[in-house]
Amino acid sequence: MSLTSSLGQDITGYLVMVKGMTGVYHENGKYAITKEVGEMDFKYDSVDYYGYTNEDYYFFASYKGKWGIVDSENREIVPFEYEFVTKTPYNNPKNIFVAQKKGRLGTVNLNNQVVIPLQYDAITGDWCEWGPHGHFASKEGKFGLISPNGVVVVPVEFDGLAWYFNKYVLVRKGNKYGVMNLKSEFIVPLEYDLIYVDYNFWATTDQNKFMAKKNGDWKYFNEEGKIITHPEGENEVITDFSWVPADKLEGSPCLIWAK
Repeated sequence: MSLTSSLGQDITGYLVMVKGMTGVYHENGKYAITKEVGEMDFKYDSVDYYGYTNEDYYFFASYKGKWGIVDSENREIVPFEYEFVTKTPYNNPKNIFVAQKKGRLGTVNLNNQVVIPLQYDAITGDWCEWGPHGHFASKEGKFGLISPNGVVVVPVEFDGLAWYFNKYVLVRKGNKYGVMNLKSEFIVPLEYDLIYVDYNFWATTDQNKFMAKKNGDWKYFNEEGKIITHPEGENEVITDFSWVPADKLEGSPCLIWAK
């Protein structure tokens, strides 16, 4: 798998200023990383770069079909043992990377220590609009949420999930729905046929609420999981309020799937 083909264009001839001038050069299908314009070692199959601070850069490089990470001095930082590596949404300053080994995904740091075990079929990577400060993950058709430090926030056991307000996850198991907080606690029990979310995006106060339907009856929950009131009927829920339905939770569209 070519990282550059899936995540961006090859950076042929691209130069970056780090501790002097470090260049990435291309010749006859191979790449070199060097500060010397003279004789260069074109040994890499492909190269992409990731900048950490103004003091140094780290490069993702492919060598003999495996990916690793080297610094601006072309020193090996993470060994070439992965099928690919790429950034996470919180790289600066954590320096944790999504990696794939033996067809399974997880995360590793610059010391090549595993943070999230490399056991998942899919995991969110560099960018996910309105995504969590962490990772959606999928294994054997199930979905969950894992923190940057590798803590399982939402167990990877749900058939679908959706992320709201940076602190709640709507989950689906079979045909039943619920809402969890980031302590793995249910705010709305996993027993409802349909859940709508109060989507007052511009609210200046905590106004996050949930409408849940069970056996034709609607209940109105606040963010502590307390029932506020019972709406008069479905028309009140759908017509009189600005809700975003969460009746189809298919996981995150930002997932990177193992190859």
